[in-house]
Amino acid sequence: MNSKTLIHLLLTFGLAQSFFGCVTSMTQLLSDINYGMDKSTVVEKLGSPNKVNRHRGKDQWVYRFYQEGTEYQRSIFFLKGRVIKVGKIYETAYLHRLKSANTYQEYKELVKGTPSTSRQ
Repeated sequence: MNSKTLIHLLLTFGLAQSFFGCVTSMTQLLSDINYGMDKSTVVEKLGSPNKVNRHRGKDQWVYRFYQEGTEYQRSIFFLKGRVIKVGKIYETAYLHRLKSANTYQEYKELVKGTPSTSRQ
């Protein structure tokens, strides 16, 4: 490898490291959301949500993000435009498994982390 190629590789690596070192993780950004914040502040910090639901006067914003190749999601709940609850971070695949449970028993086993032994 000649010196010009080596310098090019070192510069590329240095630039990549400085770029990725400045990126704040979505987990950190989500942990900065607090009770009472208004919707515009949440959008300033996190951007637009991936999904929005409305039920009984409450809004649910769902944020999905990837970390080390795994998709996660977290819900933020609003009442009258203010944060009233920040949900836990869940793996999206886990939530899909819960939704696919055919019986209450299967659902309970999935929540406990015990694989279901029977499918109906």
